[in-house]
Amino acid sequence: MIQPPQRLSFLNLANRCRGHGQTRHRQVRACCMVSAFLAMSFTIAYVPLHADTEAASPTTGDRATHREPQSESTTLSIATSNEVLRQLVEQGVFIRKQVSVPLPPPTMPDGLDAKAQQALISRIAAPRRTASQLTRRSVVAPFVLKVRKADGAGMPPESKVRHIDLWFIAYGRIDDLADRGFLQQLAGATANPPDDDLPTRWHVLEMDELASRNISPAQSASNDKELYFHSTFPLLDRVLIHATRRGIVTRTDESILLAARLDPRFVGDTDFPNSWQSITLDDLGKPRLGTPVPYVQGGFYVKATRLREPEGALFIEYHQVYEEPRKWFRGANLLRSKLPLIVQDTVRKFRRRLERSQKKPGP
Repeated sequence: MIQPPQRLSFLNLANRCRGHGQTRHRQVRACCMVSAFLAMSFTIAYVPLHADTEAASPTTGDRATHREPQSESTTLSIATSNEVLRQLVEQGVFIRKQVSVPLPPPTMPDGLDAKAQQALISRIAAPRRTASQLTRRSVVAPFVLKVRKADGAGMPPESKVRHIDLWFIAYGRIDDLADRGFLQQLAGATANPPDDDLPTRWHVLEMDELASRNISPAQSASNDKELYFHSTFPLLDRVLIHATRRGIVTRTDESILLAARLDPRFVGDTDFPNSWQSITLDDLGKPRLGTPVPYVQGGFYVKATRLREPEGALFIEYHQVYEEPRKWFRGANLLRSKLPLIVQDTVRKFRRRLERSQKKPGP
């Protein structure tokens, strides 16, 4: 019998990385989106399959652009104590030497009044939706999903570099996001049965595992907590991904945020590598794994912000940049029709989880 997954705490995961508590090993099958470089790859011009899915307009203005590293005086800056978030926004995800793709600053900053928050939601919803539609208290309320391709000089011809943005509203207590599996769900772990033929794994590195690699999580005096987590998962049964990320959780009175990126220090690591392997089938239909290829081109952050109105509403935003090597799917856009469905399923499960948590006594 498959046991239900243990509800891992968003903040407790970070505490465990600091040596508080025991990490319980378990296998999970990774969901192909709303995670760092899981489900990806469909063009900017795709047509939404569902009424509650929306794609970026196929115009040049909606395309992500790359930039070369700039001097500190000219680069985009963001006021945050979260070092990983600052790196993703100011420096970007490095794709190749001298080429990086930045993530946008959070759409919904802390400190806004109700009017300013609603104005931002209206801008995100336009032109196909309204703020009232996005904030409707329903598991099937719309969400906004945009996928853009990074263009420009220096982009690798052998890969596609994608930029994903997702926004939606959920209802619940923001405190519940600290102890109801927020990290797992939005970083891609799901409770599907393990595949006997393909390895799957989810693991938060313990202090001794970090120490043996000469890594010491920073001791921050702020509300930031650092953690390192690894996952191994098959992507559409074509590629096996091994991903070890450095993440920082930031908590305020109004929001909770996780920023994470692939850590190049784990390339070639025996236990927690950053790499991908092709999956082929032998004559008996059994999967066969190819030679590991280093992979460090990916980063994301997810932020939940409490809205002043409607009551109980949380604004969820997710931003990601990743590289998809052409060899993953031989240049085909296999996720073109699958990504909206995956996102829809993930968003609805997240909303249901929050709704159920409200029926339980608060902390």
